[in-house]
Amino acid sequence: MPRILGVDVPGDKRVEFSLRYVYGIGPTRAQQVVAEAEIPTELRAKDLTDQQINRIIGVIQRNRFLIEGDLRRDIQQNLKRLQSINCYRGIRHRKGLPVRCQLAMYKQNRYGHGAMHMSYHHCQIRSLR
Repeated sequence: MPRILGVDVPGDKRVEFSLRYVYGIGPTRAQQVVAEAEIPTELRAKDLTDQQINRIIGVIQRNRFLIEGDLRRDIQQNLKRLQSINCYRGIRHRKGLPVRCQLAMYKQNRYGHGAMHMSYHHCQIRSLR
């Protein structure tokens, strides 16, 4: 299991897919990093040499990608800023309500999913009669 920027990435997967285990690196950035570091696409993470790992780390640092703790801190600061200026999104975050135009008639659980209120069903049934 190679360690890249403080994260143990799975060794049995290809490098492009194992880089996604680093918070802040998704599919597109993983492809960019592998291409820029000139790593063969079929290479598994456990077969990386120290020089290749250093090239991957260098590409990530040279492009100044926000990853792991820095990215988490940045997101938390943005949320605190929104809450402190009392904007609509900040208030919705503070109350734990849906922020991005999800329907308010749905009872949201902490994962953003939920069942519709029964009153909504009755409303629809009455309007059809």
